[in-house]
Amino acid sequence: MNDEQRLVYSGHHSSFIVPVQRFKSEPAMKSDKDRREAKRISYICEVECDGSGVSRLATRINDLSMTGAFIDTVTNFSPGTILKLRFHVKNIRIETTAEVRYCMPRMGVGVRFLDLKPEHAAALESLIEGKPLVLPPPTLSYGKERREAKRISYVCEVECEGAGLNRLVTRINDLSMTGTFIDSTTCYSPGTILRLRFRIKGILIEASAQVRYTTPQKGMGVRFLDLKPDHVAALESLIEGKPLVMPPPTRESPGRGSQPESGMSKTPDMLSGNFAVVSMFDVIQIIENNRLGGALVVTSPAANGEIQFNDGQIVGAHSGLKTGIDALKRFLDVTEGSFELKRSPNCYPVTIDAPSNMSLMLDLLRVRDEEAALR
Repeated sequence: MNDEQRLVYSGHHSSFIVPVQRFKSEPAMKSDKDRREAKRISYICEVECDGSGVSRLATRINDLSMTGAFIDTVTNFSPGTILKLRFHVKNIRIETTAEVRYCMPRMGVGVRFLDLKPEHAAALESLIEGKPLVLPPPTLSYGKERREAKRISYVCEVECEGAGLNRLVTRINDLSMTGTFIDSTTCYSPGTILRLRFRIKGILIEASAQVRYTTPQKGMGVRFLDLKPDHVAALESLIEGKPLVMPPPTRESPGRGSQPESGMSKTPDMLSGNFAVVSMFDVIQIIENNRLGGALVVTSPAANGEIQFNDGQIVGAHSGLKTGIDALKRFLDVTEGSFELKRSPNCYPVTIDAPSNMSLMLDLLRVRDEEAALR
C-alpha cells in the first residue's frame, strides 16, 4: 500500500492505517454536483443505530458529510430503511434520523440525515470545514426544554420493581435530572409507579419513578418522583460535569441511607442477560462504566468462553483453545445467546493490554474487516 492509497487515523487512544478506497466507496450514480454539495471527510467515531424492526447496533462511522455518513456494519439494511443515529462530534451529542441510501454487503451502508438540528449542523460544519464552532442561539422552546431536562448518554445497570411487578434487571441508556430512558422489551403502561435502584459515581440511587411513555420492544421513559438531596447532587455532578459536593446529612438520613445498601446487598451481585436484548458492545460498556471486575461468561453459537475484567477494563479472554486477543476476536460475532458476569475481588493476569475497551474493540473490528476483504 503506497502513501496515496492510505490514510492514518490517530485517535485519542490509538492509531491505525485505514484504506482510502473504503472511504471512497459511493454509488456510481452520485453526480459531481452531489459531491460538491456534500463534502466528505475521513472521520471515525462510535455510533448507535436503531429503528422500527431494527435491533440496537453499536458500531462506527468512518466518513462524514453535512448530509450523511458511511457506517461500518456487516448487517445489511435495505435502501429506504429509517434509522435513529446517536454519535458525538466535538463533544456535542448528535441524535438524528437517517435514511439508508445504499448498502455494500459486509462493509456498511451509506445514510442521509433527515432532521439535523441547527446546533448539530453547526458542529458538523465546524468539523468538516475546519471553522470555529459557533452554536446558534437556542429558540425559546428548545432552551426551556434543555434547562428543564438536559439529557446525556449514560449506560448503567438498573433494577426495577413495583406493586405486582416482577423484579427486572436491565439498563439505563440516557439520563437527565428529571428522568431517564430504560431499555427493556418488557414495558409497563404509562402511569405505572416503579422503584428504581442504580448507581452514579459510586452512590446508590433508590427512587420512585412514574412511567411516562413506552416504545414497544425498546423501552420506556420514566420521571423521578422522590430524589433525595444526595441523589440530586450525584446526578448534577455527572450531567453538568461539576465536582461532586454532597449536602450535609439530615438527622434521619444516616439511618435511611443505610437501609438501601443492606437491601441491595441481599440481591444477586451480578450482571446477566441475553444478547437478543443487548449487544456485546453494550455489555462491555456497562461493565466499564461501573468499573466491575470479574469474568463475563458467554454462551453462544458463535463462541463460548469468558472475557476477564479488572476494574472495568478487558485484561484477558478464553474461548476453546484460544486465549488473549485471538479469543477476544471470536466474541465480535456474538449476536445471540446469554451472558453472566461472575464478580471477583481478585485481579486477573493481564494478557490483553489496551488503553481503553472501545479502542481495543474498534481495532479488532478493523482487523477483522481487513481480513474479510482479503478473503
